[in-house]
Amino acid sequence: MHFDLVRMTPVHLFAASSGEPNEGDPHSDKRASEVTKNARVLIVEDESLVAMNMELTLVEAGFRVVAVVDTEKDAIEAAQRLRPDVVLMDVTLRDGDGIVAAAEIYRMLQLPVIFVTGNTDMRTLNAMKQVPSSGLIRKPFVSDRLAALVHDAVAGKA
Repeated sequence: MHFDLVRMTPVHLFAASSGEPNEGDPHSDKRASEVTKNARVLIVEDESLVAMNMELTLVEAGFRVVAVVDTEKDAIEAAQRLRPDVVLMDVTLRDGDGIVAAAEIYRMLQLPVIFVTGNTDMRTLNAMKQVPSSGLIRKPFVSDRLAALVHDAVAGKA
């Protein structure tokens, strides 16, 4: 089951493993560049290859990645110091818990958080739903879909 980016409510299933772009995708490069020109993203991910892929995807889509961190403590500190527009958060971190970090970041800064995880059991999904203004994309993800979700999160803040 997939969830709406901001409200974690069920939405249509996206075939993340297909790698095929959606025809008629409303996230055209022109529209994305207008919204993302100065959008700042914090990536919290403990798998270095996944983190590099996320950073490359977002930079190519026109976002500014302000930091890549891999622990709960570093995520909270980076969010406070850097004030990103959106946070991409893995659930399982090198040290600590991504859901706890996301909840604390939201409590302090009311930033949108997109969970990027392979952990989609009911317990984890229910815990993620407790974080206001959060969304979910499953690993492995399609790069275009990740950029579109970040775009939507940034656009929703305006």
